[in-house]
Amino acid sequence: MPNKEQQTLKANAKEALRKAAIVKFNAIEERIITLRGEKVLLDSDVAELYGVQTKRINEAVTNNPDRFPDGYVFELQNTEKQDVVEIFDHLKNLKFSNQVRN
Repeated sequence: MPNKEQQTLKANAKEALRKAAIVKFNAIEERIITLRGEKVLLDSDVAELYGVQTKRINEAVTNNPDRFPDGYVFELQNTEKQDVVEIFDHLKNLKFSNQVRN
């Protein structure tokens, strides 16, 4: 039978995990934007949430197309890129990206 100290540690660990899950959800929710009438996350935001480079997210999508339904991924048009850069401060680095279609 666990002693009181072990029970307290276990309860604290569960609470820490619960708080981490809330933080992650909030981090995701803050990055959701609406484009073309759809709620989306940009590849750069997905990469930041997973702690990897954006190119790794794009490689995963390219290398595993069967895991993503048609229309799941789309590229920003230049005007869309300009709009999101103006509206969302955390996307200011996108301003210098040349990875868009005209």
